[in-house]
Amino acid sequence: MTAAAMQLAATAAAGGGWEATAMQVLSDEYQAATTEAVPAGEPAATRRYFRRYEIRAAALPPAAEAVACSKGCSYCCHLRVSAPAHEVFLLADALLAMDDGAQRAERLARLRENAARVAAMDRQRHWSTPLRCAFLGPDGACGSYESRPSSCRRYHSLSAQACKASFDAPQDLHSRIRLSTPQLVFDMAQYLGFRRALSDSGLDTTQYELNTALCEALDDPQGSRDRFRRGQRAFLQAAVTAEGEHAV
Repeated sequence: MTAAAMQLAATAAAGGGWEATAMQVLSDEYQAATTEAVPAGEPAATRRYFRRYEIRAAALPPAAEAVACSKGCSYCCHLRVSAPAHEVFLLADALLAMDDGAQRAERLARLRENAARVAAMDRQRHWSTPLRCAFLGPDGACGSYESRPSSCRRYHSLSAQACKASFDAPQDLHSRIRLSTPQLVFDMAQYLGFRRALSDSGLDTTQYELNTALCEALDDPQGSRDRFRRGQRAFLQAAVTAEGEHAV
């Protein structure tokens, strides 16, 4: 366990509460993202950001109620997903680096099919239409787990039954998935700490719909990354997710 993770665990154990823990997470993440040698928007920095997330999540005290998520449970892998540009680039790199050419082609085809469907939907239909993730394997597990976006990492549930009920009735936008409030606050603190580092560097922090953004990252790899590094919007054609929708 790193010194920062030990301090995080000590803060929670000392009775500071999850609110104080979250503030410590946000501060630590911002500090790490702004002081490391690799610029915050580069793939290596994004991978380190995800690694810090894993370490800090492991350092948190056990939740009062167990998270119901497990490998093979994929209800949430049919929800709309948004991601910032630097995470889209990392996922695009992972897709292109796949050794299995047939599997890569299959995922690309599913990705483009999803993007076309999203482009034809209004916001209401997008919210109420399940879309199987292009990276979801036949075993119900994520095929790009190490490179999955932070929105996927944050999402969790305290009830698999509630997830199934919501999945079975996609038109019912009043369904609710119970979450762990301390876990959710910690996750958002981590995300916001890194996002602030990006913003202070003048980089794009827009939340993009994942399918359309990933297609554009693959179709215009140089242009989208050049725009991002110049502080412009990385993706010109991808759908933009409204602020507040980016939990998943």
